[in-house]
Amino acid sequence: MRTLSMLKAAIAVAVLTWAAPTVAEESLGNGLVVRQSSGVTYVSGGIGDGQQDALNQVSSRFNLKVTMAMKDGKYISNADVRIVDRHGKEILDTTAQGPMLFAKLPPGNYHVEATASGQSRSQDVNVPAEGQKQVMLTWPQSADDSFKTSRR
Repeated sequence: MRTLSMLKAAIAVAVLTWAAPTVAEESLGNGLVVRQSSGVTYVSGGIGDGQQDALNQVSSRFNLKVTMAMKDGKYISNADVRIVDRHGKEILDTTAQGPMLFAKLPPGNYHVEATASGQSRSQDVNVPAEGQKQVMLTWPQSADDSFKTSRR
């Protein structure tokens, strides 16, 4: 009887482990963390020169770069970023920890949408197998200055 209970517990743990999305992390220093969720590797940040330098050093590992800024050039941070594939399947849903988000995606067509202070910007992109697709999402100047911005 005890062996059967232990077997059931082991099966339950195996099923829960298999069903849970895989999340792995790698610290780059400067407060930057490369994350992996459901097969997508990504990192966001870019606040200050130290983070920008660290991101530039790992940039070649990613085939998509999304930059978010105001029309006047001030960067936007803490935008909610959602990436869906051409079938509408959500590939990534995260909050960017700075004005830049890098992702490693399977080659293909995607819809990238970022929302900051209730305003969304989006763009359809074709992500290459090699190289990097760069996307710039730009918001108009905010009259109420409700955006969280940082200087370049």
